[in-house]
Amino acid sequence: MKVLKFGGSSLATAENIVKVSKIIESSNRDSNQTTYVICSAIGDMTDFLIAMSEMAAKGDESYVEKLNLFIESHQQIAKQLIQGELLNEVLTDLEENHKTLGKLLEGIFLIREVSLRTSDYLLSFGERNSCYILAKFLESNNQKATYLDARKVICTDSNFGFAKVDFKQTNKKIQEYDQETNARFVIVTGFIASNGQGVSTTLGRGGSDYTAAIYS
Repeated sequence: MKVLKFGGSSLATAENIVKVSKIIESSNRDSNQTTYVICSAIGDMTDFLIAMSEMAAKGDESYVEKLNLFIESHQQIAKQLIQGELLNEVLTDLEENHKTLGKLLEGIFLIREVSLRTSDYLLSFGERNSCYILAKFLESNNQKATYLDARKVICTDSNFGFAKVDFKQTNKKIQEYDQETNARFVIVTGFIASNGQGVSTTLGRGGSDYTAAIYS
């Protein structure tokens, strides 16, 4: 198992993602091992999501404008990187994610409150978008790449905002996944995980580095 990690600035533009993809592809030319690529959200999108939730909790309707910018940013990057039927698939999946995000923010707006539990789920949309787009871009370049939502393998307690990892369960799930996957590159969401009930948690700011350390 090889592990690479890329932060948000490395994924901030389509051009940067192309550069990242070349690094990823060159990292595994002479090996049969699977490379796990841990990624943060694109650019400053985590801060963007926090700002949207805070605005919604204060009853500021202009959170919708930020939501539209968030949606547009990811759609444009996808359109610059991917073409044809695969692009239609990616845009459809992103649209479903964004509909869910929009409903979540609307709920925050209506009740004028955002809990740590809700915030952890909301923040997951950044990494889920960036990693999904990167995985599909690699796929469009005929690479055996797949997207992995880390909530499926990294298990934590319910200390929302800064969850503690259950390494026994996590290591077991990572090993099982590694034995089953046929992918050459697995693009893994940094920062996010889930508790024993499958509820989204986060590993704290800088959590993508922690995710990479878990895989290392």
